[in-house]
Amino acid sequence: LHHLFASGDFLLQRRQFLVVNKGFYKGCGQAAIKAKLSKGVQVDGSVIEDCGGTLENGSAGLYGAILINSIGQMNVSNTIIRDAHHGAINFGGNDGPPKSYPGGYGLGSVIASGNLIEGVDTPTAGYGNGITVLGRVSDVRLIGNSIRGAARYGVYADGTRPNGIKHVTSIGNYVADSASTQYAYRFSYINSVQVSGDEGFNFGGVIAAFENCYSAKVDASTRYHDSGGASCVLVVSTVKFTFDGAADNSFYDAWASSTAVVVGQRCSLSGNAYECTLAGTTAGSGGPTGTDPLVEVTDGTAKWAYIHKHRQNTNGITFSGTAPQIARIGAAADFSYVPTATSGAPSNLKRANIASGTATLAAGTVAVVINAEADDDYKINLSGSAAETFSWASKTTTGFTINSSNAASTASVDWEVFR
Repeated sequence: LHHLFASGDFLLQRRQFLVVNKGFYKGCGQAAIKAKLSKGVQVDGSVIEDCGGTLENGSAGLYGAILINSIGQMNVSNTIIRDAHHGAINFGGNDGPPKSYPGGYGLGSVIASGNLIEGVDTPTAGYGNGITVLGRVSDVRLIGNSIRGAARYGVYADGTRPNGIKHVTSIGNYVADSASTQYAYRFSYINSVQVSGDEGFNFGGVIAAFENCYSAKVDASTRYHDSGGASCVLVVSTVKFTFDGAADNSFYDAWASSTAVVVGQRCSLSGNAYECTLAGTTAGSGGPTGTDPLVEVTDGTAKWAYIHKHRQNTNGITFSGTAPQIARIGAAADFSYVPTATSGAPSNLKRANIASGTATLAAGTVAVVINAEADDDYKINLSGSAAETFSWASKTTTGFTINSSNAASTASVDWEVFR
């Protein structure tokens, strides 16, 4: 389809399958592309500008420059959306039988890949998201999307009830440059979430939140940083959470006087971030000022250019709600843990390798003490120096007992505690 819509929108209802390829839409009052109750939708290679200014069915209505509700596959790829109003891309899962499993997730699936979203304002409170997935959906794949200037959430996936969305895979997405005090990424009521290579920075609120999910895993290539959230970069209230990324409290070094800098080096000063455009030595006092990225600022013999606001947090990661099971992999510098005052919050982190050592038995037994764990759901390996059978007993969050089949044993036993 090759269309220019100056004031209307493209609407299909109750169709078997809809394909929109390389369309161009500008100035649509409601959604540029709206597909409801269809059995599959594919939008590819389209350009949408200045659309979605009017909510469907009034202030409580649906919204988005692209608005899709389907019980089949919903796919929006390689599409450019500029100056969206209430939202850029909105996917809706079908919520009731017979089109979804009773008490479980829906039949529809979502793919959003390679989309470029620039500018989403929020004329009505509660709107202004980049990519939204609401309702019960079986599978969501978010791959390589770039979202800048979202007024509310960059990416928002919410199953609306426990395990409403079965699984979310989020790979290589980029959410940045927004004054929003909400979340760059928000995942809620999802059975499992897998994140790889996502980046979020220069966002006025919290970078990422995993709320009411059964499990979530964030790999080492993911970076959440440079957030304006009052307390943290990352919020977790998920039952099983594994983190191997970076949730930095501050992304750039503070500007320093009388210091040699090189081209491309970045610093923070007075709430702004600057990049060196001419190598040299900084001044004895002062430092770069201004917020015009096209104006170079002289600083001693060096020069800087403004790049964006520098947002800084007190903490890296905060846990809320009842005690989740937490695994942290990677450098401690990338993982800042602050417990909440909520009853039952974990007192420490569960690690892949907790502790190891050697214990010497006396009369066939010995007590081993470890650092306090959040629970006693860890594993123990034992290896002794004698031809005896060794076992553990009385496992608690702070230790366990090693016993031998030989009641008089004085063997030396190597032990290892891990997750």
